[in-house]
Amino acid sequence: MPVARRKATGDSNLIPLINIVFLLLIFFMVAGQIQPQDGSDIQPPLADSADGSTPSIVDVQINRRNEILLDGDPVSISRLQEVLKVDGRAESEQLVVKADKDVRADELGALLDALRTSGVLSIRLITQKSGS
Repeated sequence: MPVARRKATGDSNLIPLINIVFLLLIFFMVAGQIQPQDGSDIQPPLADSADGSTPSIVDVQINRRNEILLDGDPVSISRLQEVLKVDGRAESEQLVVKADKDVRADELGALLDALRTSGVLSIRLITQKSGS
C-alpha cells in the first residue's frame, strides 16, 4: 500500500518565526512599561503652556581675542547684560556659551559673572571631549 506524502509548503516553516516574533513583541511591551519608582506619592502639577513652544537659544561666544559675540554680533559686556534684561529674556531663554580654548579663566569668569548678574538662570557651557 503506497504511503501518502504530505506536500511541503512554506507555511509550515513560518510558524517558529511567528512564535519568536510574538515572544519578542510581548517581551518589549512588558519591558517598556517598567519604570523606576521614587517612593513618593507626589503628583506634579499639569503644565498649561499657551503656545507649547520651547524656549529659544541665546548663543554667546568669546573668542581668543576676548571679543564677546551675541548671536554672531560683537557686543560689550554691558550691552550683553542690557540685551538679556530686556523683556525678561535672561529668564525665559536657554543660554549657550562657547569659549575658545585659549580664553583665560578670569576672562571667562568675568563673562559668567556678568551673565549671572543680568539674571540668567541656566547656562550651558559647550566643551569638547578630551582627545578629540
